[in-house]
Amino acid sequence: MTKLLALAAALRVVASLPKGPIGPPCFANETAGELYHDIDLAGKIAVVTGSDTGIGIEIARALAMRHATVILAGRNKAKMDAAMANITSTVPGAKCVVPEAPLDLSSFAVTRTFAEGLQQYPAIDILINNAGMASTSKPMSTKDGYEMVFEVDYMNTWLLTELLLPQLRAAKGRVVQVVSKAAALACEMGAHLSCMDLKNLPPPPISGTVPVLGLPKSNYGIAKLATIRSTEDLARREAAAGTGVTAFTTHPGFVATGIPASKTWSYLACQADGREGAPCPTTPPMGALTPVFLALAPVASLSSGSFYEWCYKSTLPGPGFMVPGASQEYQEGLRNLTEKWLANYTKPISVAQELVV
Repeated sequence: MTKLLALAAALRVVASLPKGPIGPPCFANETAGELYHDIDLAGKIAVVTGSDTGIGIEIARALAMRHATVILAGRNKAKMDAAMANITSTVPGAKCVVPEAPLDLSSFAVTRTFAEGLQQYPAIDILINNAGMASTSKPMSTKDGYEMVFEVDYMNTWLLTELLLPQLRAAKGRVVQVVSKAAALACEMGAHLSCMDLKNLPPPPISGTVPVLGLPKSNYGIAKLATIRSTEDLARREAAAGTGVTAFTTHPGFVATGIPASKTWSYLACQADGREGAPCPTTPPMGALTPVFLALAPVASLSSGSFYEWCYKSTLPGPGFMVPGASQEYQEGLRNLTEKWLANYTKPISVAQELVV
């Protein structure tokens, strides 16, 4: 009961917060396609996961508008082919590629095979990890033996990034991780308040409903918070090594992508994530705004390792307490654990010497 009351009180605080800012050069009702329209990415390679629908296809479309070669990554080739046709029908001359190998983030082996298929590109300029899932209808594990949401939203996203790092380093590229402010409620959405303790990871499959929020219990917030912490770690390590790789996390806002949400959650999300002058829920082209901003903005104006929303550097708010895992010690511990879980799949892949487009 104490936990429930604390959660209810925290949500009341969230609901009373004023609308947040919008970082320049973005504005409230701007779409990803309108931002930095004069930037030319010809010759650049961008990989966008989950680019068949929602904000993923809009991120890919915006990058194609700027003449990047966009690798459309997803589980279903027919859907990815349809997404490519959609983009090329609206962007004359768009360069999109659908790899033969699918990207299924519920499988370590498939994720590695996908990364192996990208070795024809010795340099990758932009990696946008957008694909993910919010919850499962019932407790579910992958064939790898891990809880489904945690493997999809954290483990394989981490693996793909790790496998593509040599190509990202070759381009002094950028990694953009699409996360969620649900990370601040990771343990409330999950099973218990110590959910992020390293000894409690990886999380087990769960079921049930989150009190007050009216959402199914999920490891979604845990996975997104782990992604935020691992991205902070990645940015710090790449900066120390002088590779030129930068990495960012972003909450795209409350976007109408067809994911079911309770009335309570929708109301609170609009209070916290809405902006004056923009619809709430916002549209996918508007939801793609901040990921594209992080892909295109002058790198000197950005803070590698930081969390962004609505094109400004933000902080991840916690419901009355510090969101766990901010220390370097924790992040290194998380990395050590992740490397242990994925040890059979992280062997470096040799990169081809010639670029094939």
